[in-house]
Amino acid sequence: MTDRIWQHYRPPRPIPKADLSGLIETAGASIYYEVHRPGAGNPVLFLHGGTGTIWDWGNQLPVVAETQTVIAIETRGHGRSPLTAAPLGFDHFTADTAQVLKTLNRGPVSTVGWSDGGIIGLLLAARHPELVRGVFAYGANYSVSGTKSGSFETPMHKEIGQRGKAFYAVLAPRPHLYRELQRRMGQMWAREPEITAAELASITRPVVIAQGEHDEVIRTDHAQEMAKLIPGAKFLLLPDVSHFAVWQDADCFNSELLQFLEEVG
Repeated sequence: MTDRIWQHYRPPRPIPKADLSGLIETAGASIYYEVHRPGAGNPVLFLHGGTGTIWDWGNQLPVVAETQTVIAIETRGHGRSPLTAAPLGFDHFTADTAQVLKTLNRGPVSTVGWSDGGIIGLLLAARHPELVRGVFAYGANYSVSGTKSGSFETPMHKEIGQRGKAFYAVLAPRPHLYRELQRRMGQMWAREPEITAAELASITRPVVIAQGEHDEVIRTDHAQEMAKLIPGAKFLLLPDVSHFAVWQDADCFNSELLQFLEEVG
C-alpha cells in the first residue's frame, strides 16, 4: 500500500472531562486517576505506555465509556502522578495499580494496556486475580530480550518523544523533569520486565496479546511466545500498524478491543 500508516503519527482526540478524579497515595507514590461514567457497566481500566499519559487514549477511552465505566490512571512519575525519588519499576507500577483499584473499590476490571501498560495488566492478573476480569495487552513484552535493538532511534519514536514532552509540560506538576523521567525509564527498560514463565502460566483470566504488524519495539515472535505461555491466551496481529496502533488505525484497534470487552463481559 502507498499510505504506510505505520510510519506516521496521528494525534489522538481530546479526553472528555472525568466524572471523578484525584490522587491516591500508595507506597512511595501519589497516583492520579480518573473515572468516567461511574455505574455505566463493568469497569474497564486503561493503562498507558512508558512516558505516556491518559491523554494517549483519546481515540479509545471515549468509545468504551459510551457503554462501560472507565478508570484510567497515570503511572507513578508520569503525567499528573508526580515524579519523586521513589523507585520506578514494574513491581511498583503493579502494586500502585492494585492499590488504586482497592481504594476505589471498583473491581474486577478488564485491563486495556499499551506497551508498559500491557505488562502491568498481565502482572496484575497474575498477582491480583481477584481484581481482574480480563487483559487486553498491546505491544507488550515479558522480557527485555523481546525488544528490538535501536527501536528508540526511529523517526517515529523521536516524533513521539516530542509529543510526550508537550503533554508532560501541560499535565505534570514539575514539567522540567521530563528528561529525568525519560532517563530513569530508559534505565528501567534496560533491566525490566523479566516475568517468569511460571508467573505467566498462573494467569487464569481471558487474555489477548495484540501486536502491530510493523511494531518497531517488540519482536513478533516474542509476543507470540508470550501468548503461548499464558493458558488460553489469544494472539492477535493488527495489520499495517506499528507500536502506535492506538493512533494510526483507531478503528481497527477499537473493533478488536470492543469485541474482547464484549466477550469478557
